[in-house]
Amino acid sequence: MKKFLKFFLILTTFLLSTTATYKIAHLLSERCFFDKLYYKKSPEYGYFLHNTNPLLSKNSKIIESRIADLKLLTAINENSHNNRIKGITNNESFQIAIIGDSFVYGTGVKQADRYANRLEKLLNQIKPTKIYVLALPGDNILEHYTKFKLAQENIKPDLYIIGIANNDLLINDFIYPNQEFLYQKSREECFLPEFKYNWPDYAITIDQLILTAYYPSFDDQYANICYLKKIIKEIATTNTLFFNFYKIENTNSTQDLSEAEQKDIQIMKKYTEIIQLAGGQIFHLHNSRVSGEYQPVSFLEGHPSKETHEWFAKALFNRIIINNNLGFTHD
Repeated sequence: MKKFLKFFLILTTFLLSTTATYKIAHLLSERCFFDKLYYKKSPEYGYFLHNTNPLLSKNSKIIESRIADLKLLTAINENSHNNRIKGITNNESFQIAIIGDSFVYGTGVKQADRYANRLEKLLNQIKPTKIYVLALPGDNILEHYTKFKLAQENIKPDLYIIGIANNDLLINDFIYPNQEFLYQKSREECFLPEFKYNWPDYAITIDQLILTAYYPSFDDQYANICYLKKIIKEIATTNTLFFNFYKIENTNSTQDLSEAEQKDIQIMKKYTEIIQLAGGQIFHLHNSRVSGEYQPVSFLEGHPSKETHEWFAKALFNRIIINNNLGFTHD
């Protein structure tokens, strides 16, 4: 009996120490060596092969789980005779569609650490809530609009939350059902030349992108801004909250900023003005009652870290439960 207890204690100690060592090693590798070990390599953090469409590609189970809502939504559209595909149902829960690009998709963080997943857990403490995550890295305003229309037709969520970003007006390939049709409808009214941008070497800095792509795409001489105004005008008539991740400085405080930083602020101010003129609801993160600070995943990976996603989730949670105009009522 004593020998058995001794063996059991040794085995337990070994297993506990091994588990602890693994967790410590994983934590250190994530925090200190993310750029070398995970950046653009690991599906666990949302990375898939560049220049591929994950909706049409064969992906790992991890990526498939991350884009499950999006794949179900496009599958419904392709099988319109059956709009109750397993996973998309009308029930008693409060349903939210969160639409966006890499920030919503959660590039650089694990699926469970995305703000959409964290927000769903927080809201479920108040009442049953289901959040659909409809996002891929690089999605633009036309793709957001296409996902919005698909969700409106097939899910009919109680609330839409649409993340807005500085690169939303860069129109590229058509990857979603009906996207090209919606684009052609927009072109009928927005007939100015379209701002085109061919992606260069991916080593280009974010400042260079802002100056050569993002900022010019918001110029009134191009059709891109017209697309935005048309889309916002329609979406603003629904129960939609536009979520601005970016800080908008006061005009007097931008003098010490770089040209790119100043242009970036101008982009988001223009975006905000368009939403407000259309009567849309916009939530500025820097106006939240929940304090926080933007922290990137790593030196190379500038997307928000899991701590920042937690801040996003708490700020949105606070906005949703305090402001009754979003429809989230509770006892």
